[in-house]
Amino acid sequence: MKVVPTVTEYLSAKKAIQSIKAAGGSPQEMRAAFNRQAEVGYITSLKGSDLDIVRQGDQTELSFAYQKVIPLAGPVSLLIDYEASTGDSRTAQPAVP
Repeated sequence: MKVVPTVTEYLSAKKAIQSIKAAGGSPQEMRAAFNRQAEVGYITSLKGSDLDIVRQGDQTELSFAYQKVIPLAGPVSLLIDYEASTGDSRTAQPAVP
């Protein structure tokens, strides 16, 4: 049950970068747009400044990666590595070690 909110947040962030890419704009505009969507989508683990924005040919690709630590019981915690990219759909899945 403790994992569900982090997965929901990840999916919101992933959806946000996809919509921002579709809207286009400069890197600064994309970061600002992400910050606006983060406020509405309850995304607290990322900010616009955390996005990697890379120009590949005539395309702009957005990506992010972060870790979430979920305390379970006593000294036991769960570490989840999340990453997503608008470029390669294979990297747009959460990676759980």
